Amino acid sequence: MKYRKYLAAIAAFCLITTAGLFADAKSKDRGNLNLANPVQIGSTHVASGDYKVEWSGTGDNVQVNILKGNNVVATTEGKLVELAKPAENNSVTTKALDSNTRALLEIQFDNRKEALVFNQN
Repeated sequence: MKYRKYLAAIAAFCLITTAGLFADAKSKDRGNLNLANPVQIGSTHVASGDYKVEWSGTGDNVQVNILKGNNVVATTEGKLVELAKPAENNSVTTKALDSNTRALLEIQFDNRKEALVFNQN
């Protein structure tokens, strides 16, 4: 009888540990984005607010989705670049466009050594 209790405890420990590893791996390709002002992301104008960022791919070939809740509000391509040291906080870099709007150029994520960089013409 004691054997079953020990086996159940070990099985529960293994499930919890494994679930934590998968959750951590999934969070590697996502982050949070706070836009203080509206920006253009790809060909989409995105209002100010809080968003989730999810991406797939590595290096120069990364597909990026910007989500508000569970809805994708913008999709674009970018590249994932390695930073010299982890970013101190979440931040964005933008540039002014001719149309009196700003384009999103880069997103850095708090305490991470990679950033998403976008090509905005």
